[in-house]
Amino acid sequence: MIVFSSVVVIVPEFVGWVFLLRRYDFSPNEVFLPYGLLGTTIESALTSYAVLGSFWFFAYELTVYLPAYALPAGRPARTPMRRHYVLAYFVPPASALPVVSLDT
Repeated sequence: MIVFSSVVVIVPEFVGWVFLLRRYDFSPNEVFLPYGLLGTTIESALTSYAVLGSFWFFAYELTVYLPAYALPAGRPARTPMRRHYVLAYFVPPASALPVVSLDT
């Protein structure tokens, strides 16, 4: 069903990134790694050979890198600590779980 395709499921992941970027001052380069790894992980779960190419890393990463690059400097956000990078890996897919659970 098209309603639950990856294009629709990725929107709640962006909401998760909005939550993270409002609270923590991730630089665009710091957004690059966790979301790129997450994209590769997600696509590798669907097809095992997806991990061999770096396409998914850049396809997912660029969707969040550019908005993070456009954030104004000096906004009231905390400097991220190590645990916040772990959050950056798990919050976006957790945000998508309600949409994914509707696909039964």
